Amino acid sequence: MFIQGLASNIAFLIVLSFLYSLVYQKFKKINRLAVEVLTGILFGLIAVASMLVPIRYLPGIIFDGRSVIISLGAFFSGPVAAVVMVFMAAAYRYLLGGVGALTGIAGIVTYAIIGLLYRYLFPYEKARTPIYLYLFGFVLHIIMLLWMLTLPGRTGLAVLYDLSIPILLIYPIATVFIGLLIIDREEFIDSRERLKESEEKYKLLIDNQVDFLVKIDARWRLLFVSPSYCEAIGKKEEELLGREFIPMVHPDDVESTSKAMEALYKPPYTCYLEQQLKTIQGWRRLAWNSKAILDKEGKVVETVGLGRDITKQKETEEELQKLKEQLETQVSEKTRELQQRVSELEEYQKATINREYRINELKEVIKRLQQEIEEFRKKP
Repeated sequence: MFIQGLASNIAFLIVLSFLYSLVYQKFKKINRLAVEVLTGILFGLIAVASMLVPIRYLPGIIFDGRSVIISLGAFFSGPVAAVVMVFMAAAYRYLLGGVGALTGIAGIVTYAIIGLLYRYLFPYEKARTPIYLYLFGFVLHIIMLLWMLTLPGRTGLAVLYDLSIPILLIYPIATVFIGLLIIDREEFIDSRERLKESEEKYKLLIDNQVDFLVKIDARWRLLFVSPSYCEAIGKKEEELLGREFIPMVHPDDVESTSKAMEALYKPPYTCYLEQQLKTIQGWRRLAWNSKAILDKEGKVVETVGLGRDITKQKETEEELQKLKEQLETQVSEKTRELQQRVSELEEYQKATINREYRINELKEVIKRLQQEIEEFRKKP
């Protein structure tokens, strides 16, 4: 009967522990001190509530789940919360009175101290594991049983004889269950808030993204379009979702786009393509990097594409190409002119050399004639 009462009391505590997750979710972002006070009040109310449905061993000697709640409350919420709930629980236990009142109050203070020691002496991750929570609960309730020795007469020994085994069997396990319940709720709330923050950051990033982001299903229908894509196309999101994107592609690029999309359905499930897309500014040249998303069976379920308007880049490249061609033409023309001038200079040089050669020959002829004339004059 006593064991059944303990189990019912622990089940009651488990239900009340859900209240902590509600307070944690609602008030965790306000001032830290205020949160500790609020959680201290909450744990204190749960401890008081457990004393409202106690297991009565003898008149004035009751057992309930306050040891679990107060110790875990101190562990999870810190010293401020511990002081608040100790004050509340001790005050109520004093009002209940009985021969076990002082022992109960001393136990309440001890449970909070043990919870704080567990909080600050053990590594955070280890302290939250089942094995450590169980050892924590076991040591806690050994100390609780030792406080029974302060009861008057032989009452303490009778309590130890009758209740040691059921308490040490049930309460440490209850400590694990309630501790893991609180941890699970905290992690769930924290994960949900992190997810919400990530979604808000993602949405902010997408909303302010200059590039285009689209998601397409296996039938090439638009599942998601970024605001920048809608703005470029000149249509609202609801007008684009569920529609195929191919009709917006320039006829000259439909075939290359289709081939690129088909490449997404085989390793490495990525592709790069350039296409002309019809926008409110007319045909614009876009570059896309796309990747397929696979399910657990390795089947492509949708694709994600990140696109960028490269119209100006292409126009610049075309202008540079034209300039390059013009420069090459001019260089070719200048080269031909230089080659022609060089040829003319070479011809002129050859002509000059030949003329000088003829002049030298004529000089030699004249010189020989002069010598012959001189010789002729000298003859008698």
